[in-house]
Amino acid sequence: AYTGKPPIFLTADANQATPTFHVPEGSDVSLRVTGGSGEETLAYADQDGNARAIDPASPQAAATAKPAASPAPSKVRQFTGKLTGDGMLTLKSGDDQLGRWAFAVIPDKPPQIRFVGEPKRAANGAFELNYQID
Repeated sequence: AYTGKPPIFLTADANQATPTFHVPEGSDVSLRVTGGSGEETLAYADQDGNARAIDPASPQAAATAKPAASPAPSKVRQFTGKLTGDGMLTLKSGDDQLGRWAFAVIPDKPPQIRFVGEPKRAANGAFELNYQID
């Protein structure tokens, strides 16, 4: 990824009012559910309404993140998938909707660098290049 954007934490207080998250194309989404029923599902629907399920990771992979001293075994479900286009991510447990997040995918293009002037000599004798990065 060329955007240099940091990860987005969907449940962070600062992101609760965000109607749509803008993310680079090909971004990974990783979602962990703890303390649920263990039957949660995650789906991603594109703008045309075509939905695809995001399968949970194997129980062994999700269990590695479990704290060592938990009083009772909690159910952990870990989902990981790619965001391939604008759409809506929906987390459900049975018929109950637990969360819903909208994403707008932005192109992830390599940086463009161009000269904005002729190379010249700086006052201290060093070689000076003027350029712009987009």
